[in-house]
Amino acid sequence: MSRAAATGIGVIEILIAVVLMGVMIVLLLPTLERYQKVRDLRHASRQLLADVRLTQQHAITLDENVRLLYTGGAPGSYTVEKVSDGSDLKHVALPASVTVGGSFAATALQFSATGAPAAPGEFCLTEGTQTFRLDVAAATGRAQLSEVTTCP
Repeated sequence: MSRAAATGIGVIEILIAVVLMGVMIVLLLPTLERYQKVRDLRHASRQLLADVRLTQQHAITLDENVRLLYTGGAPGSYTVEKVSDGSDLKHVALPASVTVGGSFAATALQFSATGAPAAPGEFCLTEGTQTFRLDVAAATGRAQLSEVTTCP
């Protein structure tokens, strides 16, 4: 056997490398799937926070009552709409892995023309063991997002 043939990569080595990569991918799939679900929860929570603030801004700008209405189901969604005629200003579908609870999951979050909410409350977004709580304060309508262990 010549020296050049002995220094090359053989078929067996390539096969072993491919098998090892396959095993590593199979072992990492559950971790990647969990990461994707957590990423979807974080994104949905931040999107909802931005849309609560947008709803308040629409109420002030349009000088009329505007509400954010959550619709349950699989997957859940919510709509920002004018109260006067029910026209949609925005519609967002949530990821299927995210569940929504809290007071505003049952009752619409409504802002008056002054930007004040009709009532304070919260949204609770959960996926697996992670939960985010979005609180809307009375009078000011200030929306704040926080990661919590439990949510009502």
